[in-house]
Amino acid sequence: MNNIWSFWEKGCFHGIGRLELNTVIEIPDKSLWLNTSDKASDNHSDTLTEWLFSLSDTSDEPSENLPKINVYLANGNVSISDINIGNIDAEVSNGSISLSNIDNVYGNLKATISNGYFKADKTRCHTLDIESSNGKVNVSNTGARNAINVNTSNGSIEVKNIVSNNISLESANGYISGNIIGKPSDYNTTSSTSLGNNSLEVYNSQITNSVKKLNVVTSNGDISVKFTDKDL
Repeated sequence: MNNIWSFWEKGCFHGIGRLELNTVIEIPDKSLWLNTSDKASDNHSDTLTEWLFSLSDTSDEPSENLPKINVYLANGNVSISDINIGNIDAEVSNGSISLSNIDNVYGNLKATISNGYFKADKTRCHTLDIESSNGKVNVSNTGARNAINVNTSNGSIEVKNIVSNNISLESANGYISGNIIGKPSDYNTTSSTSLGNNSLEVYNSQITNSVKKLNVVTSNGDISVKFTDKDL
């Protein structure tokens, strides 16, 4: 990334510049916040590392040609908001990942978390992939043109107002709850759980003409997922 300016102050690094292809940001033992503000936040902490990105508009380009943000973080939290272009690949151990107000129907978002939680709200993308261990996953008001894939071990999955052509929610040792935008007939549903109740079981045998797929599977937990006519 070509920085226009940057400085270190009160334990924080600030930069504003142009995001290039395959930008890699690697910061151990710090928290990271990415956004597209035009000025630095007034609320700093000793563990906050803040990058202020100035992004170019490439919304008509295929996803493989879009700028990419790679974030690898140990022992910290990542919050990414108000970005409308590019692919995002974030990996965190012993921390959390939070995505909000991301509007990029061409980009792919991938998050990998161990020993922490993941949250996405008001996000649009091409594909959303979430891998989590020992942590909770919460996705709300989010749509993906291609797929939403959530896989977690030892954690619950909560969704609210999500929609995609392919939705897969899989957990081990956790419950799955929330709502999916659409009608039951909009999806070819596969759902199962052991040692728990399943609100989607009734739809397993239904025959639809839809190409959309819904897969909801857990063990040692309840499935309480409904359909809603709300829109994003």
